Amino acid sequence: ALFDRREAHRATLRNLLQREGYEDLEAVLQEGREMGRKAGLQEGERKGEMKGKKEGRKEKTVEIARAALAKGMDAGLVAEISGLSEGEVRAL
Repeated sequence: ALFDRREAHRATLRNLLQREGYEDLEAVLQEGREMGRKAGLQEGERKGEMKGKKEGRKEKTVEIARAALAKGMDAGLVAEISGLSEGEVRAL
């Protein structure tokens, strides 16, 4: 009998799956999909949190710049101190 490489591969894969407690390849695929989904959700949450923090810092900077302008501080100086552009400061 000729050696069937594909069948040997399938048998090896079945043995490995059974050793790890999986019933079949579909269970492995399902677990892989679930792990990928969880990793994707975690990455999305992390990016969303970072974006929210950045937006919050920007809002606080704008708030402080408005207060400085309301106290009569020069727009150029407010821009220099806050890191906002002069155009952004003038738009406030």
